Amino acid sequence: MKYLLFFLMTFCLSTITAQTVDSMVIKQVDSLIKVSRTLTGQRNFDKALEVNAAAEKIALEKLGRESAAYGSCAFNRGRVNYLKKTIPKLKYGILKPKPSGKKLSARSIPTMFGA
Repeated sequence: MKYLLFFLMTFCLSTITAQTVDSMVIKQVDSLIKVSRTLTGQRNFDKALEVNAAAEKIALEKLGRESAAYGSCAFNRGRVNYLKKTIPKLKYGILKPKPSGKKLSARSIPTMFGA
């Protein structure tokens, strides 16, 4: 019984690798954002936007639009465009919340959170 449980636990832990892949992608995106910020500090805005676009592509493909890594890429893109002083492109770097069409009141807040 003891060996069966040990074998089962080892098999289950060896097959679960999705979290490892996600953490590697997050580290890669974070390092690309760090490079982009360094290039922004050196006033090399075009190269910083290229590096940020690569990080954004990786985050979008591997983690999705709702991930914190993609949000960090979008924020960094807005930051670089702000420092570059390209105001028309600035609005695309900042994520806007989607309106739900519902009016909020003090009574609806507890139902929104499942309380």
